[in-house]
Amino acid sequence: MSDLRQQGITALKAGDKKAAQQFLGRAVQANPQDEQAWLWLSAAVEGDERRQACLERVLGINPDNEAAQRGLAAIQQRQAQQSPEPAPTSPPALLPATPITAPPEYAREEDLLRAEEQQVHSPWLAIWTRPRETIRRIVTSDPTRYVIVLAMLSGFGRYLNVASSRDAGDILPVVWLFLLGMVLGPLGGIASVYFKGFYFRWVGSWFGGQASGEEVRAAFAWSAVPRIFAQLMWIPELLLVGGEMFTSATPTMDANPLLALLLLGCLGIELVLVLWSFVLQVLCLGEVHRFSAWKALATLLVGWFAFLAVIFSLAACVLLGTSL
Repeated sequence: MSDLRQQGITALKAGDKKAAQQFLGRAVQANPQDEQAWLWLSAAVEGDERRQACLERVLGINPDNEAAQRGLAAIQQRQAQQSPEPAPTSPPALLPATPITAPPEYAREEDLLRAEEQQVHSPWLAIWTRPRETIRRIVTSDPTRYVIVLAMLSGFGRYLNVASSRDAGDILPVVWLFLLGMVLGPLGGIASVYFKGFYFRWVGSWFGGQASGEEVRAAFAWSAVPRIFAQLMWIPELLLVGGEMFTSATPTMDANPLLALLLLGCLGIELVLVLWSFVLQVLCLGEVHRFSAWKALATLLVGWFAFLAVIFSLAACVLLGTSL
């Protein structure tokens, strides 16, 4: 389903409206509740009547979809101002001549320009304060946008935290830890985001979620932005205590309480950013699944509980089998 939608979007960006209509039409037939497929289909069809029907379907699925609201309002305003005319044979005003990067939503050129200006705002900043709006714009335009890069950066940070908590510096030099982290961290991050995309799409469906695995991956990747920025705190931490961040012995910190206090402040900032990242994760997951933040939180809690229960059960079986 998601593949059909993506193929339709690609065809529409390439200017092949006929192919776009075929792919998107098949997408909405496979899943009549695919809000984004209906929205893109409104840009591919000819004539205000068909376009209006698509936008009304979008609003039937999600009454709060601002893109559909604006598009429908523009059509209704034009119908009120003009007498009925035959369907245009040239591309409608909703479709700009240049390649589009998001579903066209407006009938007038100045409205389209205004929409493009809104999309210029960096998602790297907007995700901090407007997570639901930002992730919706991302999955609408390109759900794969920077997902792999974000997963790699997040994986590297997670690797450093694990290496620090397990005193890996007692076994390997710090230089080797970082070299290994540059390989293992990104690989683990990519594997993690793909697992979460599959697993939490499935768990979310128990609560009525409608997201695709691709959209769930985007939610997890982009919600990790604050946690990724938290990795910058490694710079002052390493400057303060060096390799002791990875060792069980901490003579420098033990001899200098002020240094330990400064390090504690850095760790406190990291903790705040990690907690905010979790808040964004809940909101972004709720948005792509098209349900409330409370259901998103339940999805995460139930999902991780079930996952850990399976892991512990398997571990218990292995231990029992070994003892026997």
